[in-house]
Amino acid sequence: MIEALGTIGFAHPWLLAALLLLPLLIWLLRVTPPAPKQLAFPAVRLLLDLQRREESSARTPWWLLALRILAAALVIVGLARPVLNAGQAPGGAGPLLLVVDDGWAAGPDWGARLTAVEAALAEAERAGRPVALLTTAPSPRGEAPRLSPVMPAPEMRARVAALRPLPWPPDRAAATDALASWSASGTAVLWLADGLAHGEADAAFAARLASLGPLTVAVPPAGAQHHVLLAPRSEPARIVARIATTPVPATTTVGVLARTADGRTLARAEATFPPGASEAEAAIALPPELRNRLATLAIENANSAGAVALLDERWRRRPVGLIAGAAETADQPLLGALYYIDRALAPFTELRRGTVRDLLAREIAVIVLADVDTLTPVELDALARWVEEGGVLVRFAGPRLAARPDSLLPVRLRSGDRQLGGALSWQQPARLAPFPQDSPFAGLDVPDEVRITRQVLAEPAICRAAPGPR
Repeated sequence: MIEALGTIGFAHPWLLAALLLLPLLIWLLRVTPPAPKQLAFPAVRLLLDLQRREESSARTPWWLLALRILAAALVIVGLARPVLNAGQAPGGAGPLLLVVDDGWAAGPDWGARLTAVEAALAEAERAGRPVALLTTAPSPRGEAPRLSPVMPAPEMRARVAALRPLPWPPDRAAATDALASWSASGTAVLWLADGLAHGEADAAFAARLASLGPLTVAVPPAGAQHHVLLAPRSEPARIVARIATTPVPATTTVGVLARTADGRTLARAEATFPPGASEAEAAIALPPELRNRLATLAIENANSAGAVALLDERWRRRPVGLIAGAAETADQPLLGALYYIDRALAPFTELRRGTVRDLLAREIAVIVLADVDTLTPVELDALARWVEEGGVLVRFAGPRLAARPDSLLPVRLRSGDRQLGGALSWQQPARLAPFPQDSPFAGLDVPDEVRITRQVLAEPAICRAAPGPR
């Protein structure tokens, strides 16, 4: 919370001079007798024979006099319009310049910032001072901070009500440039800072504000912490959330929530900051099916854009199925059918092995077939249906595929293969062509050292021309 800027003030303090007239009011109340009471009494004849005698006037009781004096004093004070937390009037007689840090770090105490700005506007309105506003974060359209026109305080309230904290840090260098044209004399400056250092431009920005006139800086209270989620780290069995914070002298614990795109929380982990530490980690372990549904990591009970990290495909581990013809020799070093495939995919995906039936029984993103010629007709039909429903099947050609083509190929193959660069070949080993834009491998660079030395060929087919108009 931003601390209060003052205590009590009065809109019309000159009316308090009426308190000096209270002694005269006391004298008037003491010498004036109370009004006589009138009672309806029919037996007036009984009073005719009473003897008349002179009596002194009665005086007002002390407690009634005290109440009346107190009521008169309260009326005078009320007419002077007392204001709670009116604040200390800023120096100077010119306009008031409000400077507000509205970056991501301002989110947790944004309500208190608006309260402080409203108090400053109320004080400026009572003093009849115009107000200008400067926010230090770039606009959502990427525009640099700009100084508002000088206007009366009531008109500035509409601009202040529309302010919202933005999900990026302030640009104090650009804010310093925005103040280059300010030349009003008698300026008083109120800077609502977020309490964080945002670069080398901070000192120049503060010096520029101080050069304009009397400067008041409102900062979060001592001990307030700002948490920000850094880019998480992806590991095979978990996601590691990395949290940075402003150091404090005590041990603190921060909760991190793993959420789906619709806001459901799938897991919670805690990061512990030792005294004086500025960074900590929290590991979140989830089954692959749940991990791939994660959309955000968020710091618990933190209202700030810096407390949220968005997750995309880089932090997901899609399940990939591997099928090899001879499972016993599939992982043989340097020679196995899956040796290189396993090492290429393991850092980024969850690898599963098994039969076609086992792999299709669970959620699977891609199935990779090594040089396989042992699939049964039932397995071929199951894979064909899965591909037709949107599955991705990646095949690697080899001697087995060349000898025994199956129904999963888009074209018929010639029996055998062609060797490039051999004794009976007039062609040299060829490079891979760039992947087309509609390929699952679009965007991948083809290494220069990859060469094609053996090739399976499609069987030419006779294409019948469609009948045209006669």
